[in-house]
Amino acid sequence: MNKSILALTALSLTLGSCGPGEPVVIPEDAVEAGRTCFVAQGMVLREGKSEGDPVTYDEFAKSLRFALAAAAEVEPFSPDKVGEIFTNVEAVKEAIAAQDIEGAVPACEERFGIDGEITLPEEDAPAVLSCLSLAAFMQGAAQSSVADFGTEANDVGSLFERLQARLESDPEVLMLMIEDGEQAMMGATRSAFAEGAPQEYVAACNARFPAAE
Repeated sequence: MNKSILALTALSLTLGSCGPGEPVVIPEDAVEAGRTCFVAQGMVLREGKSEGDPVTYDEFAKSLRFALAAAAEVEPFSPDKVGEIFTNVEAVKEAIAAQDIEGAVPACEERFGIDGEITLPEEDAPAVLSCLSLAAFMQGAAQSSVADFGTEANDVGSLFERLQARLESDPEVLMLMIEDGEQAMMGATRSAFAEGAPQEYVAACNARFPAAE
C-alpha cells in the first residue's frame, strides 16, 4: 500500500495540464490502461490547486477507482496488482500533461465499464465479504497515508468494524468462508474492485448493512 500513497503524493503536486490537446490514448493492456487513467484522474482532481493544498479524502478515493477496476481485470486476480498500476506514474504524467486529460476520464470510464450504478452481490453473505474487503482496503490505504483525512474516512472504518463482527458471528457468512475460504474472499474483493467506484460502493454497503440504532 505504500506504493499507492507515494503515487498519490506525486500526483498531489500536479498543477494540471497544458491542454486541452490531443486525446489521451488509453492502452489496451489492463495494467497500462489503469495506470494512464489513474494519472489522468489525479491530474483532473488536482487541476488548479497548488502544492500546498492538502489531498482530500474525496480526491484520495476517487483517484483509486481506475486502479481498482484495472486490477479486477488481471488474471489471476490479486489486490496486489493495484501496486503494479502505481509504478512509473511520473513518466505517464509527463507524456499526457499537454493532452486532453479531462476528456480522458469519461473515456476511461467507458474502457472499464464504470457507469455510476453500483451492484452489490444479491445474497447477503457474499455482499458482506465484498463490502468488508473493500472497506479493509480503503481503511488500510487511508491509515497508511501521511495525510490527515479527519472524519472523512469514518464511514469506511465503522463499516469495516460492523462487517468484521458479522463475519465472526453470521452463520451464512461463516459457512461461505468454510466452504470456499480464500476463493470466496478473492471473488468478493474482485467484484468490489470491478465497480471502480469505492466511495459509492461503500455508501451502498452502508445502506445495505446499516449501523444498529
